[in-house]
Amino acid sequence: MRAPVLCLFLPEAEPAALGLLQQLLPAMRRTPLGLEVPLGEVAPEEILALCLRVGLTARATRIVERISSG
Repeated sequence: MRAPVLCLFLPEAEPAALGLLQQLLPAMRRTPLGLEVPLGEVAPEEILALCLRVGLTARATRIVERISSG
């Protein structure tokens, strides 16, 4: 099954901001190049708005499809 995710590349934020974002988006996972957030129940615009609210910026973003295990 394919699932779209929002990839945030090379994010910059204070450690507390990353922790807060993880609380707001519990499905978010860290990758070697940044963060990935599944788009099942949250729109990309909402995720980006949360990033701005907590003070996180990213060099680039992209929506990709990941094959989910199951």
